[in-house]
Amino acid sequence: MRALVLALTVALAGSTTVLVQTGLAQTPESIAEQKLNELRQHRHDLANRHRIAILVMNESNIPNVERHLFDEAARLFSAKGYEIVSADSLAAAVSAHAKGTPWSDAELAGIADRYQVETIAVATLKRYQAKRSFGIPVLPFADSWTTAYIDMDGAVYRRSESKVVWTKTFNHRESKLFGAEYETRSHARSRASDNAIGKMFSEYLTKKS
Repeated sequence: MRALVLALTVALAGSTTVLVQTGLAQTPESIAEQKLNELRQHRHDLANRHRIAILVMNESNIPNVERHLFDEAARLFSAKGYEIVSADSLAAAVSAHAKGTPWSDAELAGIADRYQVETIAVATLKRYQAKRSFGIPVLPFADSWTTAYIDMDGAVYRRSESKVVWTKTFNHRESKLFGAEYETRSHARSRASDNAIGKMFSEYLTKKS
């Protein structure tokens, strides 16, 4: 009997040693720390899930329109619950990209990691033009209109998928007829670009939902 008890004691002691060595025997403190770390990571992931970086490239012949397009895109994504990384914070990332070249998955992955965002929306302005036409030369404001042309490429990168998940080439043309009202070409371009970037990314958001 004593031999049996001794053998069981040694066996149990050995099992305890194996459990501790393999990490299966965790203290309440270590379990609590693990759960806390998992909770912190979950909260971190939730916080970044709706963070978005909006990158606007201007390859048109009209300078200094990037911020206007950024603001319009930011307004659209904000309305859908996204947290927007500021344009000033993203200036270095945009300037580092070579104009006329596509954004690679690796390049966008680096930006997503740097700014801790799940989504990157890219808009590349190709054409930004407006023309004014007159129907009655002697009374130009009695029958005049402006036509704006906006050509834009769009893309959306998802960090969780490590790739571009949506692309779009968007060509937008709109005309506005005036009676006694007058509109500059600059205003026509601005109005049309707002509509263009809104329609382009709305297509992605509709598809996503």
